[in-house]
Amino acid sequence: MSAAVALQSSVPKLIGRSRAYTTAIDDLRAVVEAADREYLRRVESAIRGLTVPEAAMWAAETVPYPDGWEADLARDEIMACWDGYSERNVAILNQVRSSLRGRTSFAAVPARPAPWRILDAIEAVAERFMIFPRATVAEYVSTRIPPLKRAFDRVHARVITRLLSDTVREGGGVSEMISALRTRGLGTTQFHRETIARTEGNVMFSRGQAVAYRQSPMVSGYRYIAVLDDRTTDICEDLHGMEFSLDDASGVMPPAHYNCRSTTEAILAWDQPSQWDDGEVVREGVSQPLEGFGGVDRADLLPENSGMSAVADELRQADRAELRDLAADIDRIWAGVPE
Repeated sequence: MSAAVALQSSVPKLIGRSRAYTTAIDDLRAVVEAADREYLRRVESAIRGLTVPEAAMWAAETVPYPDGWEADLARDEIMACWDGYSERNVAILNQVRSSLRGRTSFAAVPARPAPWRILDAIEAVAERFMIFPRATVAEYVSTRIPPLKRAFDRVHARVITRLLSDTVREGGGVSEMISALRTRGLGTTQFHRETIARTEGNVMFSRGQAVAYRQSPMVSGYRYIAVLDDRTTDICEDLHGMEFSLDDASGVMPPAHYNCRSTTEAILAWDQPSQWDDGEVVREGVSQPLEGFGGVDRADLLPENSGMSAVADELRQADRAELRDLAADIDRIWAGVPE
């Protein structure tokens, strides 16, 4: 049994994917499928009415892949990032509630409020750090779209040329070409479409999660969580359960490869491990992500974490006397002092 599988019992199973992630993938897939349908319609329109197969092939090859879909893809990539950001902020606050409710220092004692009152105050402070950097995300997305557009142009032109050439070689004419377009279409690019939807979706969803981690004053790191089944890659199986500090610029974030299904979970500041995994060491071993994967490559997508002291300071200044009385308890938890 590998170390990753052995960890399975101790690492929370967050997967199947959240509804937000599934929605992000579905939206991206729909954009690409709509563009493919329009491309096929244009190719068919270009060859309809022609009688010479060779002329039809030339006409088909001159049809460019549709413009305009890039804007839709960019919009949905930004939304995928937002989905990851908003979903992770909710998850972080739920983790805070779950973690702090069980701590004895937050138990109700005379003249002090119930734990949920304290947690509400902490959440109110934390929410002020939640600012989605839409402009920066849009700028980042704009760098991802042109390479995808060029790849689509090449792949689809090659697939159409092969499809029509095979039809002619089998003795077909223009009508058979049209029939092939309608029945076989761009079937050979289905895997390509799915790969783009899943990979781009995970890239942007994970970046949204990373922004949430860096903005939260209650998060000090994250845990890599893979889907452990018969389709898990060796890369993600080895990464499963590894814990990286937000200060580790080389820490591995999903996706680690094409069609990656992995995600992460926040590690709260008062629950952090005694020793973090070292991203540089991981990247030199068997867990090394594929080239171009496994990292957040725009530092300005990750604003600096403002730290636990900011929350404690806010609570000390709170109007309610009971919150000021609890500052010592909160500071002790922040510092990791045993209860």
